[in-house]
Order: sequence, then C-alpha cells, then structure tokens
Amino acid sequence: MTCIIEFEGDRRDESRNSSYCVCWAPVRILSDARNLKEFPNLNGTSALEFLRLDRASINYVPPSLCRFCPRLKSLDLKVNRLTTIPDLTFCRELRVLLLFHHCHRDLAHNKITELEGRPFKNLSLLHDLLLSHNSISNIPREAFIGLKRLQFL
Repeated sequence: MTCIIEFEGDRRDESRNSSYCVCWAPVRILSDARNLKEFPNLNGTSALEFLRLDRASINYVPPSLCRFCPRLKSLDLKVNRLTTIPDLTFCRELRVLLLFHHCHRDLAHNKITELEGRPFKNLSLLHDLLLSHNSISNIPREAFIGLKRLQFL
C-alpha cells in the first residue's frame, strides 16, 4: 500500500511551527508543498521514495535529507529559491532530479549559478537531471562523472 501525503493550501501555517514535521509513516510519496518556506523535517520517513516540493519558497535543502530518506528515487525541487545543488551524495537510489525553473511569471525560481566539484557523486542510478532556466556559468569537467545511466540532461 502506498501512502501519499499532500500539503494543500496553507494549513501548515496553522501549527505556528516554522518547519512542518512528518513523523508518522510508511510514506512513499510526499507532494504538493506550495507556499512552504522551509524544508520539512523528514525524520522518520525512511520509506519515502518520491519527494515533490516544487513551486515553494525553499532556499536550502538540509544535508540530512539522504540520511532520513535513503530510498529516495525522485526529487522535484523546481521553481524554488535554491542557489546551490543540494548534497545528495548518499541518495544512492535517486533516479530523477528536477531543479529547473518552468518560467512561470509570479513564482520564485531556482538561482543556481555553478556546479562545484562532483555534485552528483554516487548517483549512479540517476537517469533524468533537469537544470534548465538557472544561471549556471561554470560546469567542471568532473560534474557528471559516474552518471552512467544519465539519459536526459
């Protein structure tokens, strides 16, 4: 059985807590986080496979993401305020990573300007990597080393 949690509207604000905590689960899909300003606390969601936090106002992805969600297969962070690629070194099951901006007028978008070192290291299962509509000015040669299954860039 797949459990799906969707953040709808602004109900998160009712809790008066700046970070929304999802502590009960076997959650496999977490989606619809519009208007979310901070990355949710995903402690206790180790079964999470699909995380969709697009069209929010997130500017930071905590380094603990892959530790809390080791089974993560798809991460959608498009149309946010990210300025750097999150550390996904230990998300070894990740297959799809969406970090691009869809060109919607009144929505915040990602502002990634550079790829440093090997930001996708250990993501050997990754086959879709979307980075369009960012302001990336520098891509090091080693940025995509090890992405043997990469089909869509």
